[in-house]
Amino acid sequence: MKRVFLISIILITTLCSSAQWVRQRKPYRNPYARKSYVISINELNFGAGMQSQEIPYSKYFFGATTLLGYRFNETFVAGAGTGLLFYNDGLLIPVSAGIRIHFAEDVVIPYISASGGILLNPSDLDGGIRTFINPFAGLIYPTRRKLSISAGAGMFIQMAPNTNKVSFINLKGGITYKF
Repeated sequence: MKRVFLISIILITTLCSSAQWVRQRKPYRNPYARKSYVISINELNFGAGMQSQEIPYSKYFFGATTLLGYRFNETFVAGAGTGLLFYNDGLLIPVSAGIRIHFAEDVVIPYISASGGILLNPSDLDGGIRTFINPFAGLIYPTRRKLSISAGAGMFIQMAPNTNKVSFINLKGGITYKF
């Protein structure tokens, strides 16, 4: 089932991206073109578990995250963030640090990103702290001078005390705002 899900996502992404017409208009100025400013990356997340479903917090999650970042040069953004992730077994609150690397200034801007941190369980603070890493890649489409939309996919890997690590296919979609 997971293999069919992954193959269908890859096929849909490939078919949709190859069927697009090339626009002959000038894009909005890349919101990442100037350095030294603060940006806010707000994303909706969905994760589908890839392993055994008996481990707590391993079937799926959905939620929202935000990252407040600083642009250091033309391609590099780093920041810290938090959010709410609703798992099949309850709520976890991520506290993370992340980086984003942008590759081109065009109508659509490809990027790679990685974040990592801890997942806090407000209902069981004594149960130990989960850690996570989340590498992913995606595309950014600038819609206005200070606003752009993004979509990405990657792996979300979490580790908890006394259990095995758990992996998810993670899909993200969001809005980036430049201050």
